[in-house]
Amino acid sequence: MRTPPSLLSLTIDKAVLNLSHISDLSILPDHILLDLFLRTLNAGKLTEKVLKLFIATGKDEVLFLIQALNIKHILTPVLPTKSVGNFRYYYLTNPIATIETGCMKVELAVSPAPF
Repeated sequence: MRTPPSLLSLTIDKAVLNLSHISDLSILPDHILLDLFLRTLNAGKLTEKVLKLFIATGKDEVLFLIQALNIKHILTPVLPTKSVGNFRYYYLTNPIATIETGCMKVELAVSPAPF
């Protein structure tokens, strides 16, 4: 016969589902924070907002785990889509930064279009 889950386990499971509504994780003990982070990854619930929430705790174990798993912020460049006033069209050339996430590689560069 299976043993029922502990109250702590049930609480962490609910926290994973509601992480987008939580504003501060720094008050959690290290072992609970690590368990919450690992369960968040396992559930596929790690978003940019949730990642910032974990980084904001400043806990060494979490920061080390994020670095060890090579998890990085996603930088989304905003490029103008049409010419308005003094703005010009821009296009991507010679990469100045490369971001690798999982199986995707994104190269970033911005330079003015020749006119």
